[in-house]
Amino acid sequence: DSAPRRVGDGSEYMAMALHMADGHGPTFDEAARQQLTSRLETLGWLDGTSLTGLLPTGNGRWEFVHFWLYSAVVAPFAQASMVVGVHPNVGFTVVNAAMLLGLVWLLSYRGHPLLGLLVGIGPLIWWIDKAHAEVFMVTAIGAACMLANERRRAGFWLAGLAAAQNPAALGPLVARAA
Repeated sequence: DSAPRRVGDGSEYMAMALHMADGHGPTFDEAARQQLTSRLETLGWLDGTSLTGLLPTGNGRWEFVHFWLYSAVVAPFAQASMVVGVHPNVGFTVVNAAMLLGLVWLLSYRGHPLLGLLVGIGPLIWWIDKAHAEVFMVTAIGAACMLANERRRAGFWLAGLAAAQNPAALGPLVARAA
């Protein structure tokens, strides 16, 4: 029920999701950067700041510091949100809520209902309506750990998704492989 608002580097994730929702890849040229800046300002997403976290690629294009996988997952939902006339941040909320509910279900299904309840009502819930990868990371790592023994391949894929978004997540993958 909260109003869409940018937190931290959420403008990067939102810009990438909007750009990919328009059918583009994660990098963009100067004209697209200006268009994204204008769109984010219209959405009230920059709050008088400029689009940050940009790196020049050397070929006249730009990319963001943060990886694009999470934004690519959200892009269709952000697009659907805009089609029905709501803020594209609703797309992030839908994906985050679905991922958190998926982890809660998995924990409960695997015989840990109290842990599922604690995860479901814990601090992670604050991130549900934010354009940030925290829910993506925690749920991917959590599910990877839950599936590591009985569904080893699925566990590795989930750990790999988390590591693709943030290389620091390689720790659980390496520890599990050992």
